[in-house]
Amino acid sequence: FGLGSAYVRYYARYEASEGEDGVAKINGMFMVIFLFIGAASLLVGGVLVANVHNIFSAKLTPAEVETARILMALLGRAQTGKGTFVTTSLMASGIWCNAIGVVSHQEQFGGARPIDPLRPSDPFSHFYRCGDGNYIGVFDNEYGRDLPKFAALFDMPDLLEDPRCASLASLAETDAVAEVVTRLNALFLTKTSEEWVAYLEENNVSCERMRTIRDVSSDLQAIANGYVRPVTFPDDLTVMMPCPPVQFSEYEMRDYTPAGHIGTDTEAVFRSLGYTDDQIAEMRADGAIR
Repeated sequence: FGLGSAYVRYYARYEASEGEDGVAKINGMFMVIFLFIGAASLLVGGVLVANVHNIFSAKLTPAEVETARILMALLGRAQTGKGTFVTTSLMASGIWCNAIGVVSHQEQFGGARPIDPLRPSDPFSHFYRCGDGNYIGVFDNEYGRDLPKFAALFDMPDLLEDPRCASLASLAETDAVAEVVTRLNALFLTKTSEEWVAYLEENNVSCERMRTIRDVSSDLQAIANGYVRPVTFPDDLTVMMPCPPVQFSEYEMRDYTPAGHIGTDTEAVFRSLGYTDDQIAEMRADGAIR
């Protein structure tokens, strides 16, 4: 019904105009709406499942009625047998996963402000460099509710007494956010990313070490899903090669075939075109081919 898009839009609007109170109001309203929809869906689905026999028995066999009951109960896991063209895009996925940020940074929601790493909208939903040079992303759920928790975890009890840090709106209005982020920047440099992840996860804080291009070839998830695979070349050099991003359930990916060095297949190609060995040798001597 478009409620997801509506939530993103009004979340950004209320956060910009009313701060934490506005966010609480919009969250409460949408919670009531989704609970109502969920209850209605459960009721209607239960009625349909319970009365499948009465609805379809005049035209379906008993086996087909039972099949229809299962299909309704699974709600979408049924197979239609009809093929479909599927597209995927990393860009589209990135935009969707960052929907709130995409909306809130538009000009009508105050997004004309410059993007400054010292001034994020929330210092506890931000990225910090650790002592080993890696970056870690820390993500709170709601600043006002989680502030006491983060103040204790980061040994910053003064944040609880500072009226400038009482809400995201006051952080931005007083520019205290830059002060808090500067302190956190220094703090995160005191431990490695591995140590921070262990500490934060132990205290039920959502976090993730930011990956770089160097991590891809050894990433366990990428390897397990077949996104990269090892290929050994004739000189015994093994390389983790990226694989096509689209996979098909009925077809296996063709194995990589190492092509060798430049010129490996020159003679075979020219022979297939009708050239004699003498002609090939002459072109090679003249430097025309390799």
